[in-house]
Amino acid sequence: MCTLRNPEEVKTFSVGYAEGKNELEYARIVAEHLGTDHKEVILESKIGKILPKIAYHSDEPVSDAASIPKYELAKKTSKYNTVILVGEGSDELFAGYLQHRVMYIADRYGKIIPKNLRDFLGYGLRKINGFNSNSKFSKYVSFGSKFIPSIGDEEKGYKLIISNFIQKDILLKDVGGAEVKQFKEAFSLKTHILNRLLSLETTTLLPEAFLMNIDRMTMAFSVEARVPFLDYRVVEYSASLSPQARLGLGWQEKRILKKVMKKYLPKVTLKRRKYPFIVPLREWFDAELMDITKQLLDKKEISHKFFNQVKIERLFQKKDYVKLYSLTMFELWHKQFIKP
Repeated sequence: MCTLRNPEEVKTFSVGYAEGKNELEYARIVAEHLGTDHKEVILESKIGKILPKIAYHSDEPVSDAASIPKYELAKKTSKYNTVILVGEGSDELFAGYLQHRVMYIADRYGKIIPKNLRDFLGYGLRKINGFNSNSKFSKYVSFGSKFIPSIGDEEKGYKLIISNFIQKDILLKDVGGAEVKQFKEAFSLKTHILNRLLSLETTTLLPEAFLMNIDRMTMAFSVEARVPFLDYRVVEYSASLSPQARLGLGWQEKRILKKVMKKYLPKVTLKRRKYPFIVPLREWFDAELMDITKQLLDKKEISHKFFNQVKIERLFQKKDYVKLYSLTMFELWHKQFIKP
């Protein structure tokens, strides 16, 4: 049953990829269930020409590859609407990210494991990964080898989950020891870890990264993106919830939001696992981005003045696409705004 008034007048938009995983099928199911006028954008692998435009409109070095589908989706949307509603804020308010589950579970169950055993497990996973570093599970084993020993050190564990570059593998030639003030404050408090993380992300990552990014990608096409989840009444209600209401026992993200939407959405949407908004970087690098990145990060270019070239070469050897993409966007930004 349709729950919208004149649903055929409501346009919905979704973005997916010609290669790699996407959520087009599930977005289509919701659109059909509600009876909206649904539009889809399919991104092809040749996106090299888009990156300088994204760097320009971002106005600062932004390493989030999700800028690419957001940019293309905004272009499509601008043909139909000048004002759109987006979902930014729901993950930060209702515990929808991987780090929320991992940190919640580590806090609740991880400390039961003695520290000596956690260190031994980390050592064992490092050894396993050393034998077969090309396995499709390698990145998970590698993460586990670092995260398990960090249990008990909340700040270290959190940074391992959310950071592209940690202090150990930082590429900058000259880096100081400055820390983000909000991080220090968040991990010095004694309240529940989930509440602290959600408060931290709502005041840092959300406005400084995600909201900034969606605003600049949409305004590139004179489209205004509004964020209904960040209505002050929704934010205040979320802040009043207990950790258990937000995340159950650590396994069900956006628990309260799913309960509220139960009568509006199809069952398949409510029962499926949360899927991160990822892009097929591997496929894009294999198609064209690797050549573009090698040209941009050449020793003759800007990057060699800021970054350790030996470590950059290791990134190419490991095919660490996330870090290589970050450096690519820095180079494109620097060429346009600092030193053409």
